[in-house]
Amino acid sequence: EAAGLTEYLDLVESLPFDLQRSVSLMKEIDAKYQGKDYSFM
Repeated sequence: EAAGLTEYLDLVESLPFDLQRSVSLMKEIDAKYQGKDYSFM
């Protein structure tokens, strides 16, 4: 799980800024509806 997350974060960091922002927004929306907290991002 943690290794997958690290790979995912590396991937996201390599994306253009506007895509990073979209991913962050999707995570916020996902967190809102699933009750998860991504505040460590």
